[in-house]
Amino acid sequence: MAEQLPDWLVRMQNGTIGEARAKAFLIDRFWILERSVDIDGVDLLIQRRITRQNRYDRENPRYGLVQVKFFGSVNTSHYIRKEYVCYEDDSARDDFFVLCHSGDEGQAQTFILTADEILKNFNLSDYQGVVAYRLPYTSFHKDSNFLVSSSKLALDRIENQLRQADFTRNRQFIS
Repeated sequence: MAEQLPDWLVRMQNGTIGEARAKAFLIDRFWILERSVDIDGVDLLIQRRITRQNRYDRENPRYGLVQVKFFGSVNTSHYIRKEYVCYEDDSARDDFFVLCHSGDEGQAQTFILTADEILKNFNLSDYQGVVAYRLPYTSFHKDSNFLVSSSKLALDRIENQLRQADFTRNRQFIS
């Protein structure tokens, strides 16, 4: 019989698993820049592997903002603050992604969401006094559109979206 772990330990363990899986998924295509603290909804900053340009160039590189979640059970819901998903004009951020993970060992699954997909598919709610999008596991389980079935295609999608990201807005968030 498995030992019942305290809730705080389960949350920490799931967070660690989610971030480790996210890094393993992203490292094949992107440089992963880490912050020492999780602020502004960014667990990971990613950058396309571009060596010919530097961060002060007008054209490149843009950074991707990645929030990582882990669904520990079918009853789990995660909340993403509205200001992480939207610009001030309520349009979807073009540089924000959510990677959600579920399952253990041989049954691990990864789901990817862009800010635009969050806006179109999930509802806003009041979560602990903050306006946030509610992402219930049941939505992912029912809809396979978010499931990563090909890492290459999912990474292509992220990379292409970062190429199109608005440079000025991207830098405003980062600085």
